[in-house]
Amino acid sequence: MKTTLDSFILEVQQQFGRRPFFIYDLDGMNDHLSQFKIPGVKFWYATKANPLSSVIKTAYACGFGIDCASRGEFNQALKSGVSASEILLTGPAKSKALLKEALEVGIETFVLESVQQALDLEGMAIKLGKQVKALLRLQLKWDETDSSVLGGNQVTPFGLDSTAWMELRQFKFKQIQMKGVHCFQWGNILDLDRLSEIWLKISKEAFELSSCLGFDLEVLDLGGGIGIPYQEKGIKSADVKYEALKAQLLRLKQRMPDTQIWMELGRYAIGPFGKYVTDIVDRKTVHGVNVLVTEGGVHHLLRPALVGEAFPATLLQSEAKEKKQILFEIHGPLCTALDHLGQFHLSAGTQSGDSLVFHQCGAYGFTESMPFFLCHDLPAEFVVKENVLRQVRNWQSPEGWLV
Repeated sequence: MKTTLDSFILEVQQQFGRRPFFIYDLDGMNDHLSQFKIPGVKFWYATKANPLSSVIKTAYACGFGIDCASRGEFNQALKSGVSASEILLTGPAKSKALLKEALEVGIETFVLESVQQALDLEGMAIKLGKQVKALLRLQLKWDETDSSVLGGNQVTPFGLDSTAWMELRQFKFKQIQMKGVHCFQWGNILDLDRLSEIWLKISKEAFELSSCLGFDLEVLDLGGGIGIPYQEKGIKSADVKYEALKAQLLRLKQRMPDTQIWMELGRYAIGPFGKYVTDIVDRKTVHGVNVLVTEGGVHHLLRPALVGEAFPATLLQSEAKEKKQILFEIHGPLCTALDHLGQFHLSAGTQSGDSLVFHQCGAYGFTESMPFFLCHDLPAEFVVKENVLRQVRNWQSPEGWLV
C-alpha cells in the first residue's frame, strides 16, 4: 500500500529533526508523465523547473527529452544518464565557449536565438567537424495586455521577430540543418482554449517564417506554458487534465500532419509532486492582523516575492488543532518585508512549533531562490521512489560556503 506523503514528512522530522526541507513524490511524477504518449508529439522536460538528478532521471525514463539552458544543466543531464542526442540546448545567451563544450559532449540540437548565435554555431561546428540541427526562436507580437515571466507581449532577449530572421538569407550554412521553429512567450496558463489560440498563431507564423527562409517546418516547438494552480485550494493536482491537453494537441496535429510538435513541460511535470516543510517559530497579532513567522522563507521559496504568486500552504495534517479557520499572514525570517509567503486560512489553534506544508513546490522552488541571503542554513531535499524515502541533499550550514 502506498504511504502518504504526510507520513513521509513525519518520518523525516522523526529521523532528522524539524528543519526546513523539500520532499518530492517521484512515484506520483512517474505516474503522471507515463501518460504522455501522443503520435507525432515529442515531450521535453525543462531542467530549469527542477534540476535534481532523480527528477531528470524520472522524466527521461518516461520517454522525455531534456531541455537544458546552461552548461550546468546539460552536464547535470549527462551525469544523470541522458544521451546527448536527447538534449535540446536552449537559452538566450550561448557563448562560443558554451557552444564548443556542447558540441564536444555530443549535443546535436540547438535553439537559435539570433543571427549572431547561428553564425557562432556554424563556425564552431565547422571547426569541430560536427553536423547539427537547429530551431529558430521566434518572438511574436501579441494583442494581450498582460505580461508573463517569459515576456508575454514585451520585447525580450528570447529569439527574433520574423523580419530580423530574414537576415539569414544572405548566409549559406553547411553544418547547420534548419529543422523548425520554437516560440514560447506565455507561462503558467490554466485555460487550454487560450493555449490552443496561442498555438494556432504560433503555427501560422512559424510556417510563414520557414517558407520565407526556404526550409521545411519539420518541427514546431510550442515551448510549454501549461499551468498548475497556485491558489489556496489548488493543492491536490494540476487543474489541466492530461486527456484535455492531449485532445487539443491532436487537433493541432491534424492541421499540420507533416510537422512534428515538440512541447516542453516544466512545472506541469513536477510542480504538483513537491512540497516544502518548515516550522512556525512565532505567532503574533499586529494591528489586528494574525501573523505567523516561519523558520524558512523566500530564501528557500523566492517565487512569492518574485512574481507575487504564493505556493498553497496548509498545516501538517496531524497538527490541525481545531476546525475553525482564520486568516494568517505568513512571513519568513529574513530582515525584509519581501519575505512574505502569502495569506492562508489555517486552524485558529495554529501555534509556534507547528509545521507548515507548502504545496506545488516541485518546480521553481529551491533552485529559483536566493539561499545565501542572510546566511541561513540551506534546506535538505528528500525523494520518495517506489514508496521508499531517501535523502538526496543534506542540510548545509553557512560555514560550509562563507569565505
